[in-house]
Amino acid sequence: MLRVYYEELDGALLPQKVLVRPEIEYGTIKYDVFTPFERFYDDEFHDELKIITITQAALTRDIFNETTISVDLDQVKKDLYVCGIHPDQLLEADYFLMLMSDIEEVLQMTLHQFFKAEV
Repeated sequence: MLRVYYEELDGALLPQKVLVRPEIEYGTIKYDVFTPFERFYDDEFHDELKIITITQAALTRDIFNETTISVDLDQVKKDLYVCGIHPDQLLEADYFLMLMSDIEEVLQMTLHQFFKAEV
């Protein structure tokens, strides 16, 4: 299930970040963006939560399903290494965090309407 973090702008909630549970396998992990989702609130961020930010370089559009985003785990490990973090930390992550704008750019579609939320 996708978790969506919203920021308020001019009285409207705009989806900014997507959090997903990592399903560590080899190669890539796929997530369909048109699956059920729930809101992720500010108070759910805490010191014990282990989140790995996924860069746009690690995201690709699935060639068989236009609403599926793929996360390249090899690229994520490289990104961690460049940041001075041992790649094994990938196994301890509670969530992967992706920017909604990165997902929209990679999928070449606007998703804000799908992820509407009430203030």
